[in-house]
Amino acid sequence: MRNKKNLKVHFIGIGGIGMSSLALFLLKNNYQVSGSDIGNDPSIYKLKKNGCVFFNKHSNENITDQNLIIYSSAIKSNNPEIVQAKNKNIEI
Repeated sequence: MRNKKNLKVHFIGIGGIGMSSLALFLLKNNYQVSGSDIGNDPSIYKLKKNGCVFFNKHSNENITDQNLIIYSSAIKSNNPEIVQAKNKNIEI
């Protein structure tokens, strides 16, 4: 298993209650977390306050050097971030 501090996890659809809770758990356990969502849910503020890098749109540019992508069930398979993660062979 990789060192937590070196593991970069990206959440697609991070604003929902389930995804934001999981992201916050990882942040509190010293993982590097980023995420994207098109909404402006109050949970986003809490995530950013705890160190999450947040993107307010879904874009292939959001996927850079992450090690793991986690996505909400609301996200479609043609989402540009999922497509980019597949192109870069990032675990989804």
